[in-house]
Amino acid sequence: SVTTLALLLLALPATASWLENDANPVFSPPGGASWPTVVHDAAQFPGAGPPAAWKMWFNRAEGPTAAPAPPTSPDGRTWTEISGDLGLTPGLEAPRVVHDPNRFGEGPSGPLYKMWVSDRTAAIASIRLLESEDGLSWTDRGLVIDGFVEFDHLWNLSVAYRPLAGGGSPTDSVYLGFAGKGSTVTFYSSPDGETWTQEQALTLDAHHPAP
Repeated sequence: SVTTLALLLLALPATASWLENDANPVFSPPGGASWPTVVHDAAQFPGAGPPAAWKMWFNRAEGPTAAPAPPTSPDGRTWTEISGDLGLTPGLEAPRVVHDPNRFGEGPSGPLYKMWVSDRTAAIASIRLLESEDGLSWTDRGLVIDGFVEFDHLWNLSVAYRPLAGGGSPTDSVYLGFAGKGSTVTFYSSPDGETWTQEQALTLDAHHPAP
């Protein structure tokens, strides 16, 4: 049987310990949800799809729609589903999305969203980049990190984006982490989200799971 998953909300106060939200689960759609990316924009994503303070991209645990359209929320606690799906190829998992109203310093033709996904359709899972204007319709830009034989697959993908000072400047760096066999986590850095350089690898024990 397939375990139906729900998403929980935790908060980090000044005490640096996590407190579970009393209303959990905050999002439990039919078919379950996993691998969420939650993005916040106080300006409500102007000109970049449905307006909302919070948006979430996730995988459905079961059902015909593997990558639904991102639900929206005014506060990160109450979520409203949007009909439709992202049209992703089955086997693209764990969407990690970043948004930049300055189009990642790539000029007027640059995207407003970038998404990195684990591509399980190949013999060896790899990382694929997609781009979007509204967070709903995505253009596939191809593989950006090939898989490695020593890993069963790439999972627990994490991406952090930080632009250079000055809004329209090129990307400073995007960081990517993934875990594979033996709980090995490898970190990469990139100037544009497409060309990646391996920076560090470490092994985590069972008490320190991958990010």
